Amino acid sequence: MNTRLVVVAAALLLGQTVQAATLEVDRIDDDPGATACTAAPIDCSLRGAVIFAELNPGPDTIVLPADAINLTTEGDGAASEGDFDISSSITIEGAGIGRSIITEGPAASLLRAFDVHEGGSLTLQDLTVTGFGTNSFIFGGGAVRMDADATASLTLRRVHLLDNQAAFGAAIFADANDDPAPSPLVQIFDSVIGANVSSTTSPSTCTGGGLFLRAPAIIETTDIIDNSGTRGGGICVRDTRVELRTVTLSGNTYDASQSGGALYASEADVEISGSRIINNGATTGVGGAIRAAGGTLTVSNTRISNNESRGAALFLEEGITGDFSGCTIADNASFPLAAFGALLNFDRTDVTANIGPGFELFDTFVTGVGLTMSGFTRRLGGAIFGDNSTLDLEQCVFRDNRAQNVDGEFSGVGGAIYLQDGTLQFRACTLADNQADAEGGAIALSGGLLLALENTTFSDNAAVGVSAIQAANVMTVVDFDHVTITSTDPGPSVQTLNADSRFHNSAIDGGCELFFGGGLPISLGGNVVTDASCQVDPMSDTLVLDLGLQPLGDFGGPTPVHLPAPISPVLGVASDCPLSVDQRGEPRTSPCDAGAVEVQPTDDAVFADGFEL
Repeated sequence: MNTRLVVVAAALLLGQTVQAATLEVDRIDDDPGATACTAAPIDCSLRGAVIFAELNPGPDTIVLPADAINLTTEGDGAASEGDFDISSSITIEGAGIGRSIITEGPAASLLRAFDVHEGGSLTLQDLTVTGFGTNSFIFGGGAVRMDADATASLTLRRVHLLDNQAAFGAAIFADANDDPAPSPLVQIFDSVIGANVSSTTSPSTCTGGGLFLRAPAIIETTDIIDNSGTRGGGICVRDTRVELRTVTLSGNTYDASQSGGALYASEADVEISGSRIINNGATTGVGGAIRAAGGTLTVSNTRISNNESRGAALFLEEGITGDFSGCTIADNASFPLAAFGALLNFDRTDVTANIGPGFELFDTFVTGVGLTMSGFTRRLGGAIFGDNSTLDLEQCVFRDNRAQNVDGEFSGVGGAIYLQDGTLQFRACTLADNQADAEGGAIALSGGLLLALENTTFSDNAAVGVSAIQAANVMTVVDFDHVTITSTDPGPSVQTLNADSRFHNSAIDGGCELFFGGGLPISLGGNVVTDASCQVDPMSDTLVLDLGLQPLGDFGGPTPVHLPAPISPVLGVASDCPLSVDQRGEPRTSPCDAGAVEVQPTDDAVFADGFEL
């Protein structure tokens, strides 16, 4: 028996304190007997150093040479064989990524590299772990498994986990055994989790090609790339909380007809910030980038782009709460968002330049400030199709979307938005240059509870039929308050069917169909219209030849608007001033202007020609 181990064991038995040790590995074989780890040469293998450190109360540091260490000692359950069982505090420090390499020997059949148990704390830094699980079936954690309670932890700094295989979590499998932990058990910094493969084919299981996490985790400045799994090609998160900070999730895939290329989260709380989620998914399946059910998903200052499948960026379901701020969702293949029973909020988020349809909402509630959507095409609702869903948005912009006619199908309705049995409330929004091949160039609402528009601009939307808004069978009211509608189409701008409609201090260019099929139009006064069909009350609504508005542009607010010209008939004709600010956030003062914009004293000097000086 090694005399150094005898000394350590005796000290432990006598209750003596053994100091933390720094152990320098000076041989690259897998000899379990090389445990001396003295200044003498060739007396310390990695396995020997781990055996020593496990006997020493530590915490201990193991220093690796710049070389490849092949693990060849097979078996499990003893320190001298199989994977490294960690139950104490150990740091393994390499000479650098790609220089210090831990790999499975060509003929070995190990369970994995490291197995962290209850009470264990493993830190890996400046090294690569690669090639585990290629010679045998591993259930969880090809490189590292942490199957322990809240006393265990795993930390990676500047580590590459590459080309490992396992049924679950091919790089890392972390499970806190249902013991809630107050702080992260897994921390990964400045690392790469790449080309790992989940080997299970279970069609209904979240597997995690790269990471399987049921323990709290923080992952920062790390690339999770080119991993694959049944669900959650990059990461599977279940029943825990995970923070991803400045992370790149790229090239992760799932098996055919499965989901969650980059991330699959189930009943988890996931927070993503300052990250990129790009080029994930597959041509079939759902949730090319992210699929989440239950829990919360908070995403800020993150780009989600070039992912593919239905719900290419986001497939959200089963009561999840999602919050997105400062994000860009762009160039995804189809349906960048599909949501079922979700509660979502979008603040200052651009959803642009995607291929094909936009959002697909079922039983979903959407709120937000500053959502922009452009460049989508779908047969119903180019940017948003909603069924039994609610849109409650402020300072939103919908531009250049299209509802396309498809032969033999009900289609071409709602150039930007089509809501079926839904509710829509817009404040300080702009809908411009959207197109419907049939009806509702900007919005079509069929059934539902409410359509309420406040300080909102519709600019040059187009349709074969109704160019701006079509609302049918709305249960309560269609409400226009300080709305501006411009149109270049000869047909009607507004159509309400079987729905009461109220017009207040609005400026409407084009015709109205307010009686067809029933419904009661009501004027609350102060409206300026260019067609007698929109003059609900000749005593309080003004009929003019032209609204006298400048072209749509940036006139100082968060959304583009039509600024009234100095001699516009909308100036000072509003019946009262119920709204304290206009679409730009500028104050309204009596006598107020009709339409979405209240002209300010500085507007004549700065914006008289429609351009800032």
